[in-house]
Amino acid sequence: SYRCRKCSLQLAKSDDFLSGNFRGQHGKAKLFGGASNLDLDKPVERTMTTGLHVIQDVHCQQCKEYVGWKYKEAPESQKYKEGKYLLEMELL
Repeated sequence: SYRCRKCSLQLAKSDDFLSGNFRGQHGKAKLFGGASNLDLDKPVERTMTTGLHVIQDVHCQQCKEYVGWKYKEAPESQKYKEGKYLLEMELL
């Protein structure tokens, strides 16, 4: 399972893992189909290498540490990301 580096709360299960070919603000990141024990920020627009996305930063529910984001809206070619979570490996 994938846990918060700061407090060890479980944030995602191995079964939720979809792809490891992603980069976050802190380096390597992984895409997950589901996650738990997260607080979501308000949606914001963010320009990424694959275009303009609407995302919500996510924080560990227990210690409030930033750990990644959830894709809310993505460009047409990136629709598969919508509703998925990008978690930063440096923070897990």
